[in-house]
Amino acid sequence: MDRDWVLEPGNDYQLRYRMFVYDGKIDESKAEKLWQDFAFPPKVNVDVVNE
Repeated sequence: MDRDWVLEPGNDYQLRYRMFVYDGKIDESKAEKLWQDFAFPPKVNVDVVNE
């Protein structure tokens, strides 16, 4: 981002970061998988069963 970011009162803001640390070289397919996993995380639904 190359501009100022103004935080306005009453608004919600959310930033998402992930850091991947490794030793060695990463190939293109692994980098793409890591990006896809971050950008499009799986959705999880939890159903509560009353017994």
